[in-house]
Amino acid sequence: MAIRDCTSEYRVLIALQWLTSFLTDRTQQVSFNGTISKLQRLLYGVPQGSVLGPLLFNLYTADIGTIIIIIIYLLKTQLKLTMVM
Repeated sequence: MAIRDCTSEYRVLIALQWLTSFLTDRTQQVSFNGTISKLQRLLYGVPQGSVLGPLLFNLYTADIGTIIIIIIYLLKTQLKLTMVM
């Protein structure tokens, strides 16, 4: 079933689950002079070079009024996710 065929509440739930999986359970390691560090779990931040990074930063630093206006706009225009299940 395509996400466009789902209710708006279900689409929001899927988007939140997708965003959560994008931001959680990430690890990193560093290589320097041929030595590789052990894997470290990341607790903060977004993947470097991601498209969502600047958007999430803007939402994080925006005041709550701006965020509410954005959410209302997205709900009003019924933003369609093109992700398929």
